[in-house]
Amino acid sequence: MTAPKCAADDRVILPLDEFKELMRSAAEEGANQALAKLGLGDKDAAEELREARNLVRTLAGVRKQMLTTATIAITMLVIGIFGGGLLEWAKKALTGGH
Repeated sequence: MTAPKCAADDRVILPLDEFKELMRSAAEEGANQALAKLGLGDKDAAEELREARNLVRTLAGVRKQMLTTATIAITMLVIGIFGGGLLEWAKKALTGGH
């Protein structure tokens, strides 16, 4: 890196490639600090995040399946109740109400 030039109004003048490297380095350092503050700064953080996402997806699938199963169970119960009532009605109708 060459020594930066200073303009008369305290501006720093850098070659474009050095400016881009300075920005990239500052952005990376800032991102690492932010991740560290969130507890995600270690080498295992990426894998832990993937596992957490997978767990959330799995739980969403389980929840959806539970709702589907409950809906089927309630539907079968209602059909059973009406079916049983219909059979009783038919039996009474065919036996003359006895």
